[in-house]
Amino acid sequence: MILKSAFQITRRSFGMILWLYGINLVVSLLILFPAYATLKTEAGHSLEFVKLLDGFDATVFTDFMHTSGKAVGPLLSVGRWLGLLYGVLSVFFTGGILFQLSSVIGTGAKAPSFRLSSFLQSCGPYFWRFLRVSALTTGLVIGLAVIGILIAVVIVLAGEDSLNEQQMLVAIAAGFLLVGLPATVLLCAGDYARVLLFRHDGQRAIHALKEALRFVLRNGKTAYGLYGLLMGAGAILFGLYFVIEAPIQASGWLLIGLLFTLQQLLIFARVWLKVGILATALTVVANREAELPAVMGEGSSTNPG
Repeated sequence: MILKSAFQITRRSFGMILWLYGINLVVSLLILFPAYATLKTEAGHSLEFVKLLDGFDATVFTDFMHTSGKAVGPLLSVGRWLGLLYGVLSVFFTGGILFQLSSVIGTGAKAPSFRLSSFLQSCGPYFWRFLRVSALTTGLVIGLAVIGILIAVVIVLAGEDSLNEQQMLVAIAAGFLLVGLPATVLLCAGDYARVLLFRHDGQRAIHALKEALRFVLRNGKTAYGLYGLLMGAGAILFGLYFVIEAPIQASGWLLIGLLFTLQQLLIFARVWLKVGILATALTVVANREAELPAVMGEGSSTNPG
């Protein structure tokens, strides 16, 4: 029932999803056009790059980087900065996304249309709070990743003489799984922390993340279960894309256009899932507000929805 309600809320926000997809497309093109121009200039009349259309060729890539590395360096720098910009924009837009989702809860077929002005006005007030939540969750996940690497190193050193290669890989995978599970719980709690800060106009990111983590652990089947289900759906979509893309030989503009269309559908689905995850968290919190007494009254007002 919660997942169905979240889907309906997401569907009624289709205009916002299209706009967010457009932002993703623009950022991608800001990288694609300069990269294409540079590759075309550096490759000249060489046909070596045509080989890359049918799969990655390490020899072609290595030779190109050896001869044209100086030209590619600035592109990589631009890509890193645009990646950082995209991450900041993603955090910035979260307030607007939650505002739009909240505005359509319980409206049925009479859901208000998406207004860009209202969306952008709702982004600013929550930006720094959500940025702190993102910094906290990212730092904790990086810490867990370091622990996972250390576990893998210990397993390799301890089992170097007693374990065969297959057993060692299984042991390393199990170590990373033990770390990966709490990492996904933290990421789930980060989304719930943003919902709590939004609904109660909270200011304390650490407090919200702690309360969100308690809430997720108390409601593991609903909160974390639905989060895992949606993340799993995203992983399946990525897998299906690679299965469909693998046999396609990009030997002409028609097939290249087909691959581009598949990629854009995947990006659109990823945007939909991101909004759907926030809609699910918003719906779960709205249905179980009584379990959050420590957050109630933290801010000066409670947002609708």
